[in-house]
This record gives sequence, C-alpha cells and structure tokens, in this order.
Amino acid sequence: MSRLLPRLLCHIAIAAGATAAHAVPTAIDVSPKFGFSFSEYLGDAALGGGQLGLNNQVLWVHEGTGEYKGQLVDSWFLVFEPKADRVKGSLRFDGRIEAVFDSRAELQASSSFESDAHDYRYHRSVGLEGKDRLQVRGQELRIDWTGGLLGDHVRVLTRSNSVAVPPSPPAIETPPAPVAPIPEPSTYALMGAGLLAILFMARRRRED
Repeated sequence: MSRLLPRLLCHIAIAAGATAAHAVPTAIDVSPKFGFSFSEYLGDAALGGGQLGLNNQVLWVHEGTGEYKGQLVDSWFLVFEPKADRVKGSLRFDGRIEAVFDSRAELQASSSFESDAHDYRYHRSVGLEGKDRLQVRGQELRIDWTGGLLGDHVRVLTRSNSVAVPPSPPAIETPPAPVAPIPEPSTYALMGAGLLAILFMARRRRED
C-alpha cells in the first residue's frame, strides 16, 4: 500500500497537468464602427457550413490540445457567418499564436484538431476570401473581415499553457544487508574442542 499511493498520486498529477484549464480568448481594440461580440459557440449547426447568419458576432470553439511541430498547442476554430456585416478588431489568446489556417485546403489538412463535440462541413467557400485581412502579433490576431458567401473561418493554434507533470523516476530499492549464516551444531562442537585444546596447552606451559 505504501508503494501504491505515491504511484497513484503521480498519475493524478500527470492528468491534472495535461488538462490544465485554458484562458478564454477575448476581443480587444474593437472598431467603434465595425464592432462585434466574441463568445463561445455552443450551437448545433455544423462549423463551416454557413448556417448561422449572425451579424456582429465572431464565435470561437476550443477544439482541444495537441501537438504541432513538436510544440504543445491549443486549437481554436473561429467562425463569422453574418447575413451581411463587417467586423474589425483584435482577438487576444492566452498563448503565443503558432499558426493560422484560413483556406479550405489548410482547414482540411488540420482536421485532426477538430472537436468531437461539433460537426464540420468544409464547403468550397470555407475559410477567408481575398478581401478579408488578418495579422498575427504575438498573442493577438488582428482581423478585418467582411461577411460573404458562407462567412469566414480560421483555425488558430496557440502555444499551450498545459504542462504535463513528468513522472517521478522509479524508486531504487536498496538490497537487504547480508545476514551471517547460523553455524551448524557440528561447528559449535569443533569450536569447543579447539577452545579446550588451547586451554590445555596454556595450562601445560604454566606448569612447565
């Protein structure tokens, strides 16, 4: 039991570190003329299907945590599907932006990051159009999007703050100290005989 408890605590620490909570992204420096709200998408419509029709709303989905070019990243799918609208401002994440995928080919190629909680339909017009602009600045994504066709969609990979706790090295067990063998009865007899012989010889020497 004493060995099982440390191992159990180690596994719990690893799981807690790998699933550390991520900070919700926020909108900053929003244009007064082309303002928008920025919130999590909790609906049932397929992502990338152009089915929302929501003006003044940019939505995000945290797709999960994975690996990209050897770096642990969080994946975010951003959706802007208005009837007719324009949004302009910056989106701030809690980690440095490592990559942005804004074309149908790139979104399909990075589909391994998709969330199991949502359906995806990469229509041929999914992604961004030529008139849409974005700029990456560290942890910020500057956007200037005009809704058209099926809207605008990008997948953003940010450096994750989730750090898995490395497992503790296995304990090195110290081998037990060697135990001296218990003498056999015959050994005791020989030792006694030897002791008597020594005493007898010592006595003879004193007498001489």
